[in-house]
Amino acid sequence: MSIRRCRGLALAALLAALATPAVAHAQETYELELEWKAPKVGHISEHVLTDAKRNALQIVDGVGTLMQEENESRELSFKATTEILAVDGANVTRERRTFHEAKEYGEPLAFQGKTIVATRGPDRWSFAYEDGAAVGEDLIEDVAEGFGRDVDISAGDREGLFEKAILPKGPVKVGESWKPDLGALAKDIDPSLDASTASGECTLVSAERRDGAVYGKLTCKMSFAMAQLGPMPLEQAIPMTFELTIEGCLDGSSPDGTGTMSFSFKGESAIKAPGAPKVIVDIGGRAKRTAKTKGKEKPPTRKAY
Repeated sequence: MSIRRCRGLALAALLAALATPAVAHAQETYELELEWKAPKVGHISEHVLTDAKRNALQIVDGVGTLMQEENESRELSFKATTEILAVDGANVTRERRTFHEAKEYGEPLAFQGKTIVATRGPDRWSFAYEDGAAVGEDLIEDVAEGFGRDVDISAGDREGLFEKAILPKGPVKVGESWKPDLGALAKDIDPSLDASTASGECTLVSAERRDGAVYGKLTCKMSFAMAQLGPMPLEQAIPMTFELTIEGCLDGSSPDGTGTMSFSFKGESAIKAPGAPKVIVDIGGRAKRTAKTKGKEKPPTRKAY
């Protein structure tokens, strides 16, 4: 076959392709779920958690005299191995966590190197060392932080509320954005937030099917307004912004993944308590929290010979 003949066939094929109507392929959609749908007794996972917070508050009277000043900060870090001991449907009710690292500002907390068992009761989580001794009251809040649990659940368990509020109402495509449930988020984050002026958007950045599960990345950016300081209303709402990134399993078939959440707020407003003169508050803060979970193969049981 001559070179000219080959060129002629190639040109004919190209013209035919251009003349043929393109067939559109529907982009795949994904049903998202961030809570592990079927936790299993005996499952072992590795956890890494870091949490850093900074808050500042100044209160001055009508002539500019400083009345009150507060500055607080905290940095916590945890590395732990967890085994699930009991479940009730989709809820873990008992788990054992060994804290290989538990630090505040880089200094070891009293339970670093210890194994602690968390048990869910009707209205609270309780914590005890592996030998059965109860965790002291002075450590409970830090231990609960290391477990990622709320101690008091008498008003209802908040676990999973945040995750459900940011999910779309139906399947989404990669690159698609949706509006999260800002009312539920404001209620879960802080009752002082005004949901009526809130705005936000979440986006499925990437997704792929791997071993029958959906893995990918989603991001959220949200803005709220702090309408009150404690029980006292602010004359000028203080803006607060949230950013969230989640990478890992996105269909609830596995707990594996990494989540990073950060928020910041800064502003000044007049405030007036009943029966008291008006004062000016200057308040600001920021925080960043990262949590990573990775499943771990359970070591085989040794046979006795």
